[in-house]
Amino acid sequence: MKTQTLNITDFSSLAFAADLLANGELIVVYFQGTYAFLCDADASAPAEKIFEIKNRPREKGLSLVVDPQFLPDFVDLDHPVFSRFPLEQAVELQRSLHALGLVFPAGSQAPADLVQAGTILNVWTEYRPHQPLTQLTLLARKRGIRGFKGASTNLSHEPTYNRVEQVLEQFDGAVPLILDGDVPVPESRRKSTTLVDLTGERPTMIRAGNVTAAEVQSALDRVGFGELVIAPNVKVL
Repeated sequence: MKTQTLNITDFSSLAFAADLLANGELIVVYFQGTYAFLCDADASAPAEKIFEIKNRPREKGLSLVVDPQFLPDFVDLDHPVFSRFPLEQAVELQRSLHALGLVFPAGSQAPADLVQAGTILNVWTEYRPHQPLTQLTLLARKRGIRGFKGASTNLSHEPTYNRVEQVLEQFDGAVPLILDGDVPVPESRRKSTTLVDLTGERPTMIRAGNVTAAEVQSALDRVGFGELVIAPNVKVL
């Protein structure tokens, strides 16, 4: 099998990708200057393939990748953390930045390979103005898929790949499709997603990536979530 590369802004390509995902396939998508593996959030076989081809330890788990409007399918809405950080504002926070990962309390319907110590990480990007991942989500849900899970396209302990040539060099033939982007992203943004944990008393940055702490703080101020804490062991990419 040779990997096919299509444009992520083309609707027919998104429909084709949704069909592949509904059939249990693993694909690669352009993700705000980098690339990510993506599969059905509830499918085990393509998730196992991610671990295998990345040489990723299974205990690290995978990330949820879902349009924030569908987070209620995966998070524990009765958890007291949502009294401090209401979900509506959390959705606004995630939408307001070009790419951001947020850690939430996991709900009972969250797939096991997405849950780490009772929490779940949702990573999202809007990729304006086309919003192809939102379109892909809606197409997939029409095919019975609640959302996606995935991981960055790189071998473990390597930086995230930010050129399609890197993805093809390592994974050509391992996946049927790459949805590639056509919007240029500055080099400073072509990093893994910044991660913020919302399960504690204050929002805590646990990974510094393509969104700066100052940008996160500005967004937190807009939604009324208070001061950002930088974790002492924060990973800087």
